[in-house]
Amino acid sequence: MMKQRVICLDLIRTVAILLVILCHSVEAVYRMGLNEWNSLSYYSQFFRLVAFTISRLGVPMFLFLSGSLLLNRNFDDEKNIRKFYLNNFLKLFICVEIWNILYTIFLLIFPVRSWSITQGIESIFFLRQVNLPNMWYMPMILSLYIFVPIIGVVVKKFDTKYVLMLMVPSIIVLFILPFINKITYNLYDFNVASILSFSFSGGIYGIYLILGYIIYQKKILKKISNFMLLVCLSFSLLFTCLYQIFVFKLNINYNLWYDFFGILLSAMFLFELLTRLNFSNKLYLKKFINSTSKMALGIFLFTC
Repeated sequence: MMKQRVICLDLIRTVAILLVILCHSVEAVYRMGLNEWNSLSYYSQFFRLVAFTISRLGVPMFLFLSGSLLLNRNFDDEKNIRKFYLNNFLKLFICVEIWNILYTIFLLIFPVRSWSITQGIESIFFLRQVNLPNMWYMPMILSLYIFVPIIGVVVKKFDTKYVLMLMVPSIIVLFILPFINKITYNLYDFNVASILSFSFSGGIYGIYLILGYIIYQKKILKKISNFMLLVCLSFSLLFTCLYQIFVFKLNINYNLWYDFFGILLSAMFLFELLTRLNFSNKLYLKKFINSTSKMALGIFLFTC
């Protein structure tokens, strides 16, 4: 029997890929440096700020989705773990390698960016990233896939509150401290750094992965009403926009990234809202969502 598709998860994947396309489009139209920001009109600054901030939610949506689906699998025996590595990790690995080769051929024929055969060979062995803006994601997600079975066992065996408690130090170091340091270092030449390393956890991307599982499978936000989720989403996006304006006013060259906790919060609220939507009665919209969801990876790989 074919597995029944979950419409809300297809919707999340569709929204995510549309946001990724928006992000790459904004970056293609606008240069993201401080000098370029100051040269824009107020209307252009507003559009760039809002569009870029919202578009940054695309990657977290994909990571939340991966966590909600992958970490919920049964990794209690070796057979299931081998099946995951063969059916999920290996297939994705081969796909990435094929596209590393295709991108190298493309860049050699159409030299829109500097690239060589030597660099292409290095990309195949993951010694260098292909010189295209979308390919940073693939080595990152492959690295996370290696440890998915281990993380999956932990999050399913532990009580959710203990998992969240274990995540608090990493969230402080990976999300809160960079936010504080961006301002304190430039204003007061003062930097708060931690010697703790959370690279084994997948860094900020591992946090997104685990939170996706907890939000969707453990329903930690279920008691929050739709209205309050919308309010929280609006305020977190507004705060993220105001923060960028503030650092630009301080003449700080800043490019919003996924380690900003305003993006983490906004993505959480948006993800939860999307899981509550149901388009099962709207046949044409459902077909569009399902079709786009199935093509999401292909669309992403072409969005370079």
